[in-house]
Amino acid sequence: RRPPPLPNEPRLLDALCDDFQRLPLHFMRFHAATEVDDVVDAMEFAAYVHDVEHVVLDNLQFMTQAGPRDASRFEAQDRAIARFRDFATRRGVHVVLVVHPRKEDPTQKLALTSIYGGAKAAQEADNVLILQAPAQPVAPGHASSQQSQAPIPKWVEVAKNRYAGTLGSVMMAFNDTTCRYYELSAGASASSASGAAVR
Repeated sequence: RRPPPLPNEPRLLDALCDDFQRLPLHFMRFHAATEVDDVVDAMEFAAYVHDVEHVVLDNLQFMTQAGPRDASRFEAQDRAIARFRDFATRRGVHVVLVVHPRKEDPTQKLALTSIYGGAKAAQEADNVLILQAPAQPVAPGHASSQQSQAPIPKWVEVAKNRYAGTLGSVMMAFNDTTCRYYELSAGASASSASGAAVR
């Protein structure tokens, strides 16, 4: 379903911004490599003081680095995932952990085995959502810029669903005017969507 466009009137846009500011959002101030213990301490504080029930951590690769107890970066990531899983279970907080894929053929779909690092990320997760955006293969003798400018389909795939078991995917398109993704209805395509340019 195509979302309504953002208002062009500054007064209405200001009202939307005011509504957004009233949402109970809290942001951690960690950047790049960060001690997992510090991140978990901040999450514990947020859950206890602010009753936070949903945490988004973006992303695992930047947050972890091999420490003195880890033989590799993969071990550091596995240790971090174990800490986050323990926190989520004890506190009843939903933790979304962004993990980038391995370097693979960009024209192929991603799978659970595409998750960077060890298998622990997929094993410990209750749900795994994969943003699928396979690149168009470049024809021999042609530069990528000469390929068709048709929008490349993107979709969110439910690759794991521990409790309900239902798997599937949702097709999406990007609206350049509103700078938002929206769900494509069944049978629609990004190239046939009406209105503002989509990709």
